Amino acid sequence: MHLGLYESSAIYDKLMHVLGTGLIAGLVLLAALQYSHRLQLYLPQSLLLLSVLGIAISAGTLWEVFEFAMDRTGWFYAQRGLHDTMLDLIADTLGASTTLALYLGVKQRNGFI
Repeated sequence: MHLGLYESSAIYDKLMHVLGTGLIAGLVLLAALQYSHRLQLYLPQSLLLLSVLGIAISAGTLWEVFEFAMDRTGWFYAQRGLHDTMLDLIADTLGASTTLALYLGVKQRNGFI
């Protein structure tokens, strides 16, 4: 926020939400796959993907709660209203879903499905 990109471009905020939750989903998926491989405990693919999606969207929701708390304290103003918050949550969902779709596409292309 110190560079002024948030105030000058609404697209920047949405792009950060898409990329941020996409990265979170990728990291959580990688950690879950490594952990399950190490324990040789494999979840059904749909349960794994839904869990990762839920965790990534929850992280985005927690970020919105953080922004709300910062707005209430007056330290800085990050929320532009309910419309902005809803678009942020939609962008979070889009980012996490895109990461999982890319994972499935690569997995299918390499013949692992």
